[in-house]
Amino acid sequence: MSLTLNLLSMKKNYKPLLQIICCTLLMFSMSVQFVNSQTVTSWKTVGNGSARMAQGSATFGANSGSGTTITVNEGTTYQSIDGYGFTLTQGSAKVIAAMGATQQNNLLNELYESGGLGYSVVRIGIGATDMSDYAFSYRDGASFSLAGPDLTYTIPILKKIIAINPNVKVLATPWSAPMWMKTNGSFTGGSLKAENYESYGQYWLDYFNAMKAQGINIWAITPQNEPLNPYNTPSMTLTRENELGLINDYIGPKLRGAGYNCKIIAYDHNCDNVDHPTYVANNSSYVDGAAFHLYAGSISALTTFRNNTGKNVYFTEQYTGAGGSFSGDLVWHTQNVTIGSMNNWSRTAMGWNLATDPNWGPHTAGGCTDCKGAVTISGNSVTRNQGYYIIGHFSKAVRPNAVRIGASSNHGNLITTAFRNSDGTKAVVVLNNSGSSITFRMVWNNASFTHTLEGSSVVTFKWANGSTPPPPSGIVSGATYSVINVHSNKAMEVSNFSTANGGNVQQWDYVGGNSQKWRVTDVGGGAYNFININSGKCLDVADVSTANGGNLHQWDYVGGANQKWQIISNGDGTYRIISVHSGKAADVANVSTANGANIHQWDYVNGNNQKWRFTQVSAARMGVREEEAEMSGIKIFPNPSFGSVTIEVEGEALVSLSTAEGAELFNGMVKGRKNIENLSSGFYLVSIKTAGGFTTKKLLVK
Repeated sequence: MSLTLNLLSMKKNYKPLLQIICCTLLMFSMSVQFVNSQTVTSWKTVGNGSARMAQGSATFGANSGSGTTITVNEGTTYQSIDGYGFTLTQGSAKVIAAMGATQQNNLLNELYESGGLGYSVVRIGIGATDMSDYAFSYRDGASFSLAGPDLTYTIPILKKIIAINPNVKVLATPWSAPMWMKTNGSFTGGSLKAENYESYGQYWLDYFNAMKAQGINIWAITPQNEPLNPYNTPSMTLTRENELGLINDYIGPKLRGAGYNCKIIAYDHNCDNVDHPTYVANNSSYVDGAAFHLYAGSISALTTFRNNTGKNVYFTEQYTGAGGSFSGDLVWHTQNVTIGSMNNWSRTAMGWNLATDPNWGPHTAGGCTDCKGAVTISGNSVTRNQGYYIIGHFSKAVRPNAVRIGASSNHGNLITTAFRNSDGTKAVVVLNNSGSSITFRMVWNNASFTHTLEGSSVVTFKWANGSTPPPPSGIVSGATYSVINVHSNKAMEVSNFSTANGGNVQQWDYVGGNSQKWRVTDVGGGAYNFININSGKCLDVADVSTANGGNLHQWDYVGGANQKWQIISNGDGTYRIISVHSGKAADVANVSTANGANIHQWDYVNGNNQKWRFTQVSAARMGVREEEAEMSGIKIFPNPSFGSVTIEVEGEALVSLSTAEGAELFNGMVKGRKNIENLSSGFYLVSIKTAGGFTTKKLLVK
């Protein structure tokens, strides 16, 4: 109050300063109110099993009080995240493949669809793992072939996963080279014969080519699972010198020479040996980083490796045993494998095998006999085990390309980590590793809420920047805009001047036609609709889809969430357009710059093909189609045509017709009608200027 009185008593020449300060105070006040009203979604798993990712909610309020707090600091950032998941072993694929079609589809969608748990990384074996029916490679005979258990089970299930989540990252790892390439002639133990490094390098290239032929792209590889473990069936040892030579002289040159740019990640073994991965990473330009397990050592080894090399770290495997307790596994794995790996710079956190039968199989004769899958499958019945929830608490809320941000706890039994997703949402995971409930305040941006977390329990919180986002700067409700993609510099338009429900939305060079103009109207709750000026219909996610690749088309406005959009500023004069229904962004398919490229929805990953510029082309007005208001008496028919077109105007007009590339075919005054014949197939632009205005329309000749 005293500040306000002193400001008001200032002389007149301080008025501009007074206005600036008052506006700043007002904006700060609005910002605090905005944060204070923010709604938070939570998922909780309690160690005694009474709640398993049970959904709840909270609301940020004024930050007051003292005591136990967890504080989120977006100003501090760390590594970006590639994702979370499990290994799709051949045994896992076999038990999933045995399910009925409906039950199998439901399970895979639950695990990999972004509206489910959203697993985003899948590890696969190159040949058999110890959770396969038996040990095998892809060259047990004279020539390379995927034929066998993986082609029968693993690859078909992997293709279904990719169809559900086309962005899923595939990490491929061998447990052993073919027996005949090894020193002991066995799938168990042994090492690669010196004379067979060249053959093994070709084996890797054959594998990549074969997977590409199956339509599967490999995101990353590790040269050997557990290179210091000779005891599994299958297994193979690689010293640090041998692994370095294999990468530098064979795998790296062959894959890069063939155009495969996958990540090559060293080691893939326990945290008790940092020397091995450090040596390989520091002596290879091919190596992106190192992968770790935690059957021995401390999770802090990930930070040690990163400090030693400056390269990336990944956590790629940890099993839960059949004899483990739900509570004990939940606490240990969350503290070490998920929160622990994230807080030590890891870009992934992965459990071991995805699925097992009730006897913890299939597995090889010398494989793991008590490795519990994320799920246990018996016929069509699914039991969700500890691993399902351990990884799910991250994959549900932390999306690929998220960035870890600052998070601190002032209570020794509350372990936490936090992230900012690329769409601006925040995710925080909190573990209570004590035996008793702890009440704490979650503090963010001078706001907080209180939560009580039971002992031996985990909770994940997720929230956006505001439950009702502020109006986007520069966007006027009811005004008409051209919406231009930043990547291609082309306009969002309804194709072929369609006025029908279902008319496709694509990009095209901006020519000012009404099919490229959109009236943007605030419909409440921070949402907007986009009404096409040519058709009067609304931008709409087809089939009310929540999937990546869901098509955008036009439809009569009926008020559904799939017709409502958030317009979120990127802070640089561009915006992202986010579906209220799916949470996905309007996106130019395949990062295309071509005319006619489809516009669909996709997870927001900060790409320029997901960013848009809004240019106002008329002031706010409601209920009037601008084509009728601005340019009545203009007809171009038929459109599409079959080689000839008639242009009809009331009175007279200056008309030009050109190809989409700009070659002019006609330019002259038209009185009444003008027939233009002998047009080849393609798109044309028709520009018409009258005393009443100017318009450009698109003509399709089939």
